[in-house]
Amino acid sequence: MEELEFELKQATLNELEDHLGELGEILNNQSYSDLNQDDFEKIFRIVHSIKGNTRASGFSEIAEVSHLYESKMIGVKAGDTDYSKPLHEMSLMFLDKLGDSLEVLKTDMDAALDLNGLLTHIENLDNLTEEKKSTKTDDEMSFMIVDDDYDVQEIVKSYISDAIPSKFQLEMNGKDALEKTAGHKFDVIICDYKMPVLDGKKFIEQLRSTQGPNQYTPIIFLSGYKPNLEANANTWENVFFIEKPFTDHKLIYYVKCSIELLKNLEAA
Repeated sequence: MEELEFELKQATLNELEDHLGELGEILNNQSYSDLNQDDFEKIFRIVHSIKGNTRASGFSEIAEVSHLYESKMIGVKAGDTDYSKPLHEMSLMFLDKLGDSLEVLKTDMDAALDLNGLLTHIENLDNLTEEKKSTKTDDEMSFMIVDDDYDVQEIVKSYISDAIPSKFQLEMNGKDALEKTAGHKFDVIICDYKMPVLDGKKFIEQLRSTQGPNQYTPIIFLSGYKPNLEANANTWENVFFIEKPFTDHKLIYYVKCSIELLKNLEAA
């Protein structure tokens, strides 16, 4: 490990320890029902910082789970979702598991972290039914589906249309998709990661680097494997990965997370 990389990782771990201390003061010193809007704002800020810092320094497992936690807190911060007891228990689990991970990384910065249990817990958290304002809307949401497999396109389209009023733009590769994104705004883009002509990595790099209506549109990548991402926050902000094969429940969960991110972007 080069000296600069070591220093970045060490600084990130120091900041992570400080952030977890702040989070612990909020979560451990009062009941979930006593938390207020100021607390929710602080929690969101802390988790957002953890996500950004760990992603930039290569601690991808922590960045991924923080991204999911952040998506839950967006609705709470905006007042659209109740901060329920299950959500509070998930917050405590996040605090505990990241604390354990921090201790592991203090000993070995290159250690592989197993946060799959926490990821699954967050994904399965059934607090979506407690929304004050439903994620569903009478207005159709606009989705672009990019995949060179027609069957996958139809599966994704079917899953989404069964859950959310939707309209779709279907494309077979990243090059054609980029051309469409230049002239039409989409609410969410669902995209295969490994495609002919222009793959997912090049697609998002070009999309994020070009000013246009979809420069910051939330993207859900579908992939048969989990790629190693370069630490570029501007490129990978508002991005989720779903490994194939996937269920309708998992896809719709990430679609709803993306819609919450979209609301946050539009309100900013």
